[in-house]
Amino acid sequence: MAIETNLKTYPASWLVGLRKAGKINTDISIQRKEVWDHVYKSNLIVAMLNNAPIANLCFEKAGRGIFNVIDGKQRTLTLCSYITDGFAISPKIRYKKVDGIDITGKKFSELPEDLQNKLNNSQLSFSIIDPMDKNERDFVFYMGNQSKALTKVDLLPVVLGEKIMEQFNKLCTHPFLSERVRLTAPARRKRDDLKILIQYLILKSGRSMGFSGNELISFCDDIRAGELEIPYGEIEELLDYISEAISEKRAYLKVIHLPIMLFVAQKAKEVGTGTETFAEKLDNFFLEIGNDKAHEYSIACQQGVAKKANVQTRFESMLEILG
Repeated sequence: MAIETNLKTYPASWLVGLRKAGKINTDISIQRKEVWDHVYKSNLIVAMLNNAPIANLCFEKAGRGIFNVIDGKQRTLTLCSYITDGFAISPKIRYKKVDGIDITGKKFSELPEDLQNKLNNSQLSFSIIDPMDKNERDFVFYMGNQSKALTKVDLLPVVLGEKIMEQFNKLCTHPFLSERVRLTAPARRKRDDLKILIQYLILKSGRSMGFSGNELISFCDDIRAGELEIPYGEIEELLDYISEAISEKRAYLKVIHLPIMLFVAQKAKEVGTGTETFAEKLDNFFLEIGNDKAHEYSIACQQGVAKKANVQTRFESMLEILG
């Protein structure tokens, strides 16, 4: 393959001008359809207005001044649509302000003139590729789209912020979570250890919530906003307690069970249940899965595990071990 690429920088207005002139082809056969929702689109505009770096767009020269969009279709369509008043900024975005101005609900024409100019003059980087054959185009598109989309759990550290994450990272290194719990290396990279703690804290808070991605994000928003005080020392003591109770690996030490176990362990600790007694009760609960309450728990683990009703069923069922 002889793929020739040049890096160029152009303002957003250059891209919009090409689009208006019909010089951009966003519909090559290997491209996805337009898939970004309103929030994704709005986030791009806010990012650009706040000078956040935007990844290179990859265009191929197609002759007669036309460019094929190899990578950057969603960004191209979003930017061109917004600057031509195609949509208003969603009120559901996390970062709503630019230079102290709330821009939610505003179309491009409704922005202050200085922000309009700022967006039009935003500098974008382009990888401009000389004309390719079909195989080269397939290769570049494939290799440029290997990144994995972020999940809601991936976003939790960003939502919480660095200062709060320093405390959570210390908790995640506790021997119970780092050694005893059956987390695979990929699960740790996905921050399932952090997810366990957040889900436990939802139960501890007494809020009527489930464990869906959006609910986790909302809960972490409240932590960062200072609406919830996190007792890091108490959580560490709880991890010490359950680590002493379960001194070796158990088959049931899985992500799905751990938030519930931590909550029940907290209740056991509060009423003075010894660690050996708690461990025995927990072992029996998972061994006697045929009894009514354990069976109820098992069913709630099989489908819609993050739904509020099933989370409620699970912790109420396991709480029965304390008598």
